[in-house]
Amino acid sequence: PVTDGSRELHSLCAQLEFLLQFDLKEKRSFFGQRKDYWDFLCQGLARCRQEHEGIHFVTSLDKLKTPVGRGRAFLRYCLVHRQLAESLQLCLLDPESLW
Repeated sequence: PVTDGSRELHSLCAQLEFLLQFDLKEKRSFFGQRKDYWDFLCQGLARCRQEHEGIHFVTSLDKLKTPVGRGRAFLRYCLVHRQLAESLQLCLLDPESLW
């Protein structure tokens, strides 16, 4: 079984993060902060009619302070609940959400 300590899980999450962060290093928000894939996920899923359970879960975790931590928690939530493909598809449906 795959657990939080599994090397395979860490490798998969690292590769997913790499893909989601690709070409975001130069992107900045209006206030000069670097945009992260967490921002992309939130904006993409906000266009859905109902709040995404993964976004709600991650934002309810007070210990997560950075966008990277929130993004990692979201990826794990989606993997556990078998929602990763659907969540990413929802984000990619709207071409305006692609930076």
